[in-house]
Amino acid sequence: MKEAEKNNFIGKEKILITGVTGFVGANIARVLVNLGAKVYAIKKNDSDLWRLRGIFDEIKFYEADLSDKEKISSVLSDINPDIIIHLAVYGGYHYQQDLQRMFQVNLFGTINLLEAFLKTDGKLFINTGSSSEYGIKNKPMRETDYLEPVNDYGLSKAATTLFCQKTAKKTDRNIITIRLFSAYGYFEDPGRLFPSIIKPLLEDKIPNLANPSSVRDFCFIDDIVNAYLKIINSLGAKKLNGEIFNISSGRQYSVQYILNVICSIMGKRNECLWGKVASRESEPAFWQANIDKIKKTLGWEPTIDLNEGLKLYIEWFRKNKKELYEK
Repeated sequence: MKEAEKNNFIGKEKILITGVTGFVGANIARVLVNLGAKVYAIKKNDSDLWRLRGIFDEIKFYEADLSDKEKISSVLSDINPDIIIHLAVYGGYHYQQDLQRMFQVNLFGTINLLEAFLKTDGKLFINTGSSSEYGIKNKPMRETDYLEPVNDYGLSKAATTLFCQKTAKKTDRNIITIRLFSAYGYFEDPGRLFPSIIKPLLEDKIPNLANPSSVRDFCFIDDIVNAYLKIINSLGAKKLNGEIFNISSGRQYSVQYILNVICSIMGKRNECLWGKVASRESEPAFWQANIDKIKKTLGWEPTIDLNEGLKLYIEWFRKNKKELYEK
């Protein structure tokens, strides 16, 4: 990772991460460990820990389900964290369709965590939202836009964000939401778009993809981690209770464009088999964030463009493919 946002403040804090075994959570944990933070994590007993190899012993783990209100309260009472980075989620993958579980984890799990946080001396609660909260728009999405989610996942995340914002205003505590768009980079799930292109190309195979015209606002993981660190480092200087921030590149790219760039960097023939992967029921023609708010409020903006991010990621993938992606 490129040099992270630095501040001696981080090394003095107890930071609790939910969803630490996931893609974004593991990357945040790795940086925090390297910065000397005291890192704690809540995980399920069946969590796959492959993303945490090399730092597992640097994290203090608690096994708990967010739906268990009493257990979550006990865990937070024991840790008394200064900062919570909440990333645990259900429904982000197409195969996670259990509606009851979706709301139990995303909404009610967050309520349990947030209520336990309010009983501590915690300084900051960062809820991680999703661009899916917005629904389909025809211009860059702003934090003040009317929420029109088109699926149950987006609805559950929108309800969670609104609950966090309401609680922040009511209690005057630093509770904020980061709405992530499409992250890519180190330790992605093998089934996601970028590994689905890079891995077969490294093996001199032709990638199987869905739709060349599908678009997303992609942002490199280093920039995303630095956004979380920027928010943590703003404590004391900024009052952020109830704020919502979009985090992404502020540009959209098609799958065809992504394929073109990756093939160019890797020196491979620009070809794939379209339609071999099922598309989503409805693919929007526009999906892009407006990131003016966090630029103006906190001075964060992405520093790694798509070409540079892909070069860093492809090089990392070459070095780690056998160990991490060939189980």
